[in-house]
Amino acid sequence: MSELEKKLFDESWNHKNRDKIINQLKDKNYDVIVIGAGITGTGVAREAAMRGLKVAVVDMQDFAAGTSSRSSKLGHGGLRYLGYGEMDLVHESTTERNWMVAHIPHLIRPIPFLIPVLKGGKYKKRDIVSALKIYDFLGNKDTEFKIYKEHKWYKPEGVFELEPELLREGV
Repeated sequence: MSELEKKLFDESWNHKNRDKIINQLKDKNYDVIVIGAGITGTGVAREAAMRGLKVAVVDMQDFAAGTSSRSSKLGHGGLRYLGYGEMDLVHESTTERNWMVAHIPHLIRPIPFLIPVLKGGKYKKRDIVSALKIYDFLGNKDTEFKIYKEHKWYKPEGVFELEPELLREGV
């Protein structure tokens, strides 16, 4: 372990420093104490700290040990909610996703998805085209954080160029 790694470990939140950390919580005054170190708690703590408040975070386990640890880590815009008519939720989700791409690119990056449209499949091409146009519109509506790229369409030959192992039948 390098000197820097040792220093970081010695000063970080770990089992070795538990008593020291608990004493700091007792001995210092905080503007905000956040209970829960999941995505919501750490987000609240970050926002408070960015506003100059002195913040402490406590959790019965560790950062992101609960639901957050089992997340897909996918910062999606809620495409499936279009099917339920949840336009406001899709708009909110895409706006938040776009904000994250703009402000914390070291934590989130776009990942391309390929959605093959199958002949005789559950979803018709016109339905998927319409849904993604609405999705792209909602992702850019009333926000300064625009979708980095709108969806594009490929003919079957282009799809097989991108994914040569995709089963060709029905595409």
